[in-house]
Amino acid sequence: MLAVVILPFATPVRATTQSGSAETAVRNLVASMKSLTNATTPTERAAIFATVNRSLAIERLARESLGPEWDKLSRDQQRRFVTLFTQALEKLAYPRVSRALEKIGITYLGEQAKHPDTLVRTKVTRPDGGAISVNYTLENQHRRWMVVDVSLDGESLAKAVHTRIQTALAEKGYKGLVADLEQHVKGPQPVAAENRDTASPGAEPDATTEPGRPSQAGASR
Repeated sequence: MLAVVILPFATPVRATTQSGSAETAVRNLVASMKSLTNATTPTERAAIFATVNRSLAIERLARESLGPEWDKLSRDQQRRFVTLFTQALEKLAYPRVSRALEKIGITYLGEQAKHPDTLVRTKVTRPDGGAISVNYTLENQHRRWMVVDVSLDGESLAKAVHTRIQTALAEKGYKGLVADLEQHVKGPQPVAAENRDTASPGAEPDATTEPGRPSQAGASR
């Protein structure tokens, strides 16, 4: 989702409260994500996952990706889908994004209010000298800034997630979608994905957004 994003490994950065800026929230998210590459124990990784998850509007992304299908589910089924969605991010997306962050430079260009959300603009520079704009859309939930979308040169990752989830639903239905997500979550950790990482954090969507078929990262998210 996502896809969402700089310091050596340390205590995971706390999610930013309403008193902090949206840009600070993005900086903290990037720092936490990057620290994942230096985590050496399951406890350290779990702590970082928890911090990153609190910084992302995962339930909103999961709900919007399902579209009308969401309202057909019981509350228990909705919670189960959000849990699977989150587990897929943790297993497949976050490690890829963490490795990609080691290869790029990030310039923060400020934030802009876009009611009801706030946009944080950045420029990502690749080792080859190329650059793309990576902009984060945040909303304030329960006195915490949360990332609801990331756009790469104008392309929305949330929309990419929605499109691929809808494709999977059309091909296999909800039960097939959930079965594929469960298979991704329970399967072995992808090892070839490291060689596929690009200099952009835009690699994230493939990790969870095509559960109806083998994704590039899942085949190698």
